[in-house]
Amino acid sequence: GDIYDTALPITYLLNHLSRANIDYMIHHNETGAVVQLTELIERHYFHPTRFNSYELFWLRIEKLNGYAVEQVLPDSVAADALQTTTSIAAASVIEFNRDNENYVLGISESAEWADTVTGEMRVLLNNSEAVFKVMNASLLEPVYDIGPGEPEYVFYALNAFLGLSVLVGLAAMFHNQYRFGVTQCTKCVPVDSSNWLSIVLYGLQIYDMVSDINLTIEIFQAMGNRECEVDPRI
Repeated sequence: GDIYDTALPITYLLNHLSRANIDYMIHHNETGAVVQLTELIERHYFHPTRFNSYELFWLRIEKLNGYAVEQVLPDSVAADALQTTTSIAAASVIEFNRDNENYVLGISESAEWADTVTGEMRVLLNNSEAVFKVMNASLLEPVYDIGPGEPEYVFYALNAFLGLSVLVGLAAMFHNQYRFGVTQCTKCVPVDSSNWLSIVLYGLQIYDMVSDINLTIEIFQAMGNRECEVDPRI
């Protein structure tokens, strides 16, 4: 499974880009332009005591101005759209473990940090007017992986109840149709008109009713926990 339990959807803005900068991002995308930008940003998240290994987090740029990175190629619709602007919104995701959440959020929200990245980005793009910033830095919200929950006790109890109902129904059937000498040692006399299937149907009705109630409760709980919202990483 994943080694990180927290993801931070984040959009980096690259403003005041020149036509040469845009062309570089388009024509060198396959040969590492986005990778270079990713590595530049990663270096500024690195910290000798907090993020002292690049294995502790994973930053990836997924979209440029709404187009998937792999779609940004020469003579593409994405390329035509990028060539009409001087800004790029790089929709990205940083994955890390939750104990580093405060550090990542603090860095990402820092204007001083953005200024530092701006300085190195200007060198990379050979553009003294380029500006790097984080879109809506104060509104960043991590997304947490949902770990294994508590055992489904209701589900197990319902299955046990239904299984018991089936066993009782089968026992009634055998008692009425195949006496096996039971009446010789007990006073349980079989009834020819008994419907042994009734207990099975009764168990099934209870199973259906309780499972519907349980599902309704889980739906409202999920809504309360905001689990029904669309993952911003998609």
